[in-house]
Amino acid sequence: MTQLMRSCDASGKLLPPRTLQPGDQVTLTRGPFANFTAEVVKVAPDRRVWVLMEIMGARTKVAIGADQLRTV
Repeated sequence: MTQLMRSCDASGKLLPPRTLQPGDQVTLTRGPFANFTAEVVKVAPDRRVWVLMEIMGARTKVAIGADQLRTV
């Protein structure tokens, strides 16, 4: 419910989804890397987003569903 409320304006109308762009900073919202911060590298047509994230001291490229990301 909280996530849905964040997607609305002050009057409660649902805002259009923001399109992710390469270079955007995002936070992963679910899964084993929840709350990790990453940088968008590429957005594929199938809504799969490639991000660079730091895992164990190395920057790693990972594909994640756009519904699992929140912009910072």
